[in-house]
Amino acid sequence: MKKAFTLVELLVVVAIIGLLSTLSVVALNSARAKARDSRRLSDIKQLRTALDMYYDSAGTYPDSLTPGSPLSYGGMIFLAKVPDDPLSSQNYNYTKTEGGQNYTIDFTLETKSAGYEPGNYQATPYAILAGGGGGVFHCGDLLAYEGGPLDENGNFTGNGGYYLTRRLEPSQDCWLMNNLNAGVFNSSDPGSGDKRCYGDNQNYCDQEGGLYTVYQGESLCPPGWSLPSIGQIEEGEFGQLDFESSGFWDNIAGEYVNTAWLVTSYHEGDTYYFYREDESSPPRVFLLDRPSGDAAASVRCVKDN
Repeated sequence: MKKAFTLVELLVVVAIIGLLSTLSVVALNSARAKARDSRRLSDIKQLRTALDMYYDSAGTYPDSLTPGSPLSYGGMIFLAKVPDDPLSSQNYNYTKTEGGQNYTIDFTLETKSAGYEPGNYQATPYAILAGGGGGVFHCGDLLAYEGGPLDENGNFTGNGGYYLTRRLEPSQDCWLMNNLNAGVFNSSDPGSGDKRCYGDNQNYCDQEGGLYTVYQGESLCPPGWSLPSIGQIEEGEFGQLDFESSGFWDNIAGEYVNTAWLVTSYHEGDTYYFYREDESSPPRVFLLDRPSGDAAASVRCVKDN
């Protein structure tokens, strides 16, 4: 006659299996975190080397780094693809300093790796130091990105490399509180640039941001950010933006219009829609449709919660 397991024995076996499973998951998560940290340190080493080569050629460090895009100058490619943090909730936060003669890259390590303790670090051309802002972006922080009008202390300079961010109600989405000013403007041939400036004047871009087609806006918003949807504007967030436009390029009339417009990502076929704020009190917003063409407007990018 076979002896059956008692209830206590079964419970002990189940507990042991559960403990082993937990330990396995913990070990797996720890191994994954170490692998991510190993990649981070490798990425930072590649970035520092590529930035040194860029500086040797250009005499200055680049204004910004765009993950997924090449780092190049004068036809020379120093890095085929700028890396980003392996976690989608973190970034390598690059900032050009001292008028392009120096830079910092803030990043975060999860575990002890290659002699570094877990925590925030800051890479410079000379060393990797403990501290810095880390790689985790929190809405409400200043966002380092190309064309930002604020400096690292939040003061308006027109070209400081930072944007103010804020979480708005009711969606809790994070918005840029300054108009986008990334990309290139070609004053001798405005139609060939990545953006337009009101009146074909670069000073308007520096003061109030650039003007973009929908396609340009979608490609030039910071990584992980996008153009706002109609739903986000109609939820009442537009009124919280303290929004001022640098104008609108009307490709039908062939002229600049000095009024408040906001690009949205909504379209039907080849017709795209832009939002206009009128002068009523309180302000209202309404749609104006334009063929895709090169109609261009001010842009505020948004990051979903």
